[in-house]
Amino acid sequence: MGRLDAETLESFYAIMRRCRDHCGGCRKAVEHRKAGEHECTDKCRPHQCKPLAPASIRQIHWILSGALNRAVRWRWIAMNPADQAEKPGMPQPDPHPPLASEAARLVEEAWKDPDWGVFLWVAMTTGARRSELCALRWSAVELEPAVLTLRSALYVDDKRRLREKDTKTHQQRRVALDTETVEVLRDHLARCEERPSALG
Repeated sequence: MGRLDAETLESFYAIMRRCRDHCGGCRKAVEHRKAGEHECTDKCRPHQCKPLAPASIRQIHWILSGALNRAVRWRWIAMNPADQAEKPGMPQPDPHPPLASEAARLVEEAWKDPDWGVFLWVAMTTGARRSELCALRWSAVELEPAVLTLRSALYVDDKRRLREKDTKTHQQRRVALDTETVEVLRDHLARCEERPSALG
């Protein structure tokens, strides 16, 4: 651990940016369908380098940094080399939202099914993630102060069952609603209340 320094960490990150399998640039490597002796088929293909995503490299950096911080606290090393290493950068987001005219056409088409129209409208006006919108309950909607609270998200587990979890950032957010969105939600609430009353 004492020999670990910023240069070693940066070299490690550079290797992962080139290939997630740490192939070392070996162009003749073959990715075999299984380990051990076997007859190669078309599933045994020449290796193609696939870099690790910048977000994954950053996560590895923070894991190493946390472990090395503990080593400093325990006095195994004098200082944390991860603090001196250049952190892997995150790519700049480059969203391509629809133009106002395109958004209007989308909402107009979606409104043929009022429930779907409300979903799309709220998604556009709040900027909430799909998983957060799917987890919304009426208890999170305050029509009088015009506030929406996003505190959970839905996901599908390994057994294809819907589960609820924290939001992606593990923090709840309060979103101010405009008057049009409040009216859309008011109408939607009225429709929701009519359905059980129609069934008695």
